Amino acid sequence: MDLDNDKAAQLACCSKLICDGCMMAKKISEEERSDTDGKCPFCRQPCPKNEEEMKKNINKRVDANDPFAIREKGLRCYEK
Repeated sequence: MDLDNDKAAQLACCSKLICDGCMMAKKISEEERSDTDGKCPFCRQPCPKNEEEMKKNINKRVDANDPFAIREKGLRCYEK
């Protein structure tokens, strides 16, 4: 499924692309359950707390040849 990049976000833990509506549904569900651990809906890992953790996760996904992570790392290098 193609998603508009302006209406979706890439998760830093597993490089999955999730639409804004699904992300909002996840947040609402967490609020209803008083669940504040902020785990990823795909891999169930905790979301990165800072930029360093995010870069570490992206590099781990790049090492696994994840095309979304490779693209993200390329964009970050280009923006520097």
